[in-house]
Amino acid sequence: MIVTLFALCLVVVQITLGVFVALQGWDYRPARFFTYLTALIVLIVGSTLVRDTAPTLALAYPFMAALIIGVSLYITLLMLLVGALFFPQWWEGSRPIRWITLPYIIATAIISVDLILRLQIFVGVAYFDGTYRLSFQMPNALMMILLAFLGQVVVVVMLIVAFFTPQHRELRTPIGLLIIATIFSITMGMTAGQFSGALARLSTLLQSLPILVVLGYLILGTRLFTPNRAAIDLALQATPEGVAVADRNGKITFSNPSAQALGFQMGQTFTALLDTTYHEPIAQLAQGGGGELRIEHQERLYDLALTPVHDHRGARRGTLLLTRDMTERAQRRVELEQERAQLAATVAQLEASQRERANLNATIQALALPLIPVLPGVLILPLIGDFTHERIDDFMSILLEGIEARRARTVLVDLTGLALLDMAGAQGILAAIRAAELLGAHCVLVGIRPEVAEALVALGLPLDGLTAAATLEQAVLGMASRG
Repeated sequence: MIVTLFALCLVVVQITLGVFVALQGWDYRPARFFTYLTALIVLIVGSTLVRDTAPTLALAYPFMAALIIGVSLYITLLMLLVGALFFPQWWEGSRPIRWITLPYIIATAIISVDLILRLQIFVGVAYFDGTYRLSFQMPNALMMILLAFLGQVVVVVMLIVAFFTPQHRELRTPIGLLIIATIFSITMGMTAGQFSGALARLSTLLQSLPILVVLGYLILGTRLFTPNRAAIDLALQATPEGVAVADRNGKITFSNPSAQALGFQMGQTFTALLDTTYHEPIAQLAQGGGGELRIEHQERLYDLALTPVHDHRGARRGTLLLTRDMTERAQRRVELEQERAQLAATVAQLEASQRERANLNATIQALALPLIPVLPGVLILPLIGDFTHERIDDFMSILLEGIEARRARTVLVDLTGLALLDMAGAQGILAAIRAAELLGAHCVLVGIRPEVAEALVALGLPLDGLTAAATLEQAVLGMASRG
């Protein structure tokens, strides 16, 4: 009775552990396999309990069959769990985990068919010798027993490989405990046939409980179990940036494909992969507080960022290395500098061209309305071409500024070269003449052609007080006669 109660307590502990792991992170593959494994152990113990309390051999047989199938599944699930926990790369690409577990999946299927259909190929008839048991058909059954034993040996080998894998260096203590627990389970399994009743159930629990406890510690206690770990692993594998982790001795324990492409292979040191020029600065950064360094490696430029990794106690555990290929960026920066220099030269050329154009416009403007001194106090201002609105404004300003600057008393406005005169042009000329009179200068219109004279009359502008001359000669002679 005491043994049965103790066995039930262990079952409750296993169920609690399995439910807790499932609730904490079902999305994590090892957590799912751990939950399946826990449920399977509880099923095996339950089948043992019902088998021992069944009233007849016929009622006990299904539970004896379930017990054998459950033990076969237990080995397969244990292999899947260890693979998912320590070798996640086996679940990518060709997925070698499938070929490792395939023989055991096939063997489980064959045994299940043999038990369900009672073919008696591997398992014989049921009998009772104080407890219900199944006989085995030799030598066929020997192959299945050997395969089950080899399956547990495969688990031990996987754990030994994980123990010596550099990236699991910090987990060697729990992995070592898991190896011991697995060997203990194998030993207990080899002697389980000597027990019956409550002792058999207790034996089943005792051989699996240490494994579950250590696995639970690995999944929960070491923080390997996080819902986002799969996403983080995928991100590290896909990122173009090189990511590598080294232990306290500088030996690389992890490197993603980008880092491996640069030569950062696991088991080697940072400095051994680079030129001797960078050995000392990299060693100083790795041993100190970290930092950044630009190096040239295989005719390419890289930025290296080294950051110390500390545990929760503040002790330094290793170094994180991030590498970034800066070759294209450096080339692009040079190209941008060249483009910037070309753009600056182009802007300078445009500014020079703009200045030349402004000077040319000023020259053209000066030539279009030249103010020519001919005698003391006498100026000639010829009008050539079209008399546009802009030239009207320029005409007035040039006329008034010239009168003031040269203290002119007479200005001969030569209209000989004027092609056409409209209302705005005529009004502008008359306004400029009236403004000149306010400055004390007298304006004489010279060289008025017939069509221009007709335009002035037709426009109906006030022409009182205007003085006109046919030619410059007549204008000069008129001034002399008046003088």
